[in-house]
Amino acid sequence: MFAAAASLPSCDTRMACSTFHNIIDPTSLSSVVRNAEIPVCCPIPNGKLQLGTLISICGIIKSNGRSFRVDFMRNCGHCGDSNKDDSILFHFNPRIGGTSDGRNVVVMNSFCDGYWREEERNMDSFPFACGTQFRLMILVEAEMFKIAVNEQHLYEFKHRCDFNEIGDLTLDLIEFRTELRYLNRPNAPNMSSPEAVNQSQCSLKQPTQEEPEASTRSARSVDSPSVPFLEYEPNLGRPCDIYISGMLPTHIQENFVINLANTVEEQQSTTGIINIPVHISIRPDINAIVRNTLTNGIWGEEELQLQGPSQLIPGTHFDLIISNRADKCVLSINGQPAFEYKHRHDPKTIDALQINGCVVLNSVRFDYKF
Repeated sequence: MFAAAASLPSCDTRMACSTFHNIIDPTSLSSVVRNAEIPVCCPIPNGKLQLGTLISICGIIKSNGRSFRVDFMRNCGHCGDSNKDDSILFHFNPRIGGTSDGRNVVVMNSFCDGYWREEERNMDSFPFACGTQFRLMILVEAEMFKIAVNEQHLYEFKHRCDFNEIGDLTLDLIEFRTELRYLNRPNAPNMSSPEAVNQSQCSLKQPTQEEPEASTRSARSVDSPSVPFLEYEPNLGRPCDIYISGMLPTHIQENFVINLANTVEEQQSTTGIINIPVHISIRPDINAIVRNTLTNGIWGEEELQLQGPSQLIPGTHFDLIISNRADKCVLSINGQPAFEYKHRHDPKTIDALQINGCVVLNSVRFDYKF
């Protein structure tokens, strides 16, 4: 159970089960909960947390707010049997002016067997402020929770209990992601080439009045995109920068792959896409970033050389910038140049961005240079 509340007292006592909470009906729960009225309890999809689950919480601290809390609970008395032990396996509590000398602090703790355990306090990083919006992202890993705020990895909390026992969770928007959505154009062909997205799982994202056609845009972004990610974008063949922010899980099970692909229907075969002008395969297990091009279904020679050590490390956040130009593609990692890749295939044919593999994405932003 996940519970959230705002402007609550310090955690000298646990959240009493008699306190009124808005309860989300688990039978109607989707992966996204919007405009939840605080305080609220929300069952976690599938009944429990799983390794690799990413929970994204968007909200605004009220102008007179002093604190808020997010609790991951077991046997929550608000939503289940109040006679059972309702433990808080992870308590996250930012407090504005919450120390004795008036400093801001983030308190993390757990409540088990009827008492609070030792607090973990962080006063070095405090990105929260009254009246400002925030995005809180909590990633479940084997050894700990990793917490990012506004796309910056700031906190860690080692598991004190089995996270699989957590069954419930709130704020303005709560998003649970273990299986993810896909973006693509209408009737796009099968993307079944090596390390490409499976098109049979893709759904349609059409331009609307609120989202202008690509030819009229200079920049746009996709927040918290799912993986595999597939975005049909005709203007990718023109000079542009692609900003990708995310995190590599601690335990890498497959490569992290980025394709600037050509999905024009006339260029397809019965086996799927046959042209990928820029293929980037990030392989943390061997500390390599492989570049290649697929032309008419045939892979070229791989390029491996980097301008410096790879900064894509399991368990850490990253910011990538892919600059697509007329003659080459340039990749920077965390502000440092990684490589230049000269085009072997006409870059004007690029009309889709694919991202798949072992990665958690915070955002993808397109910046067009025309």
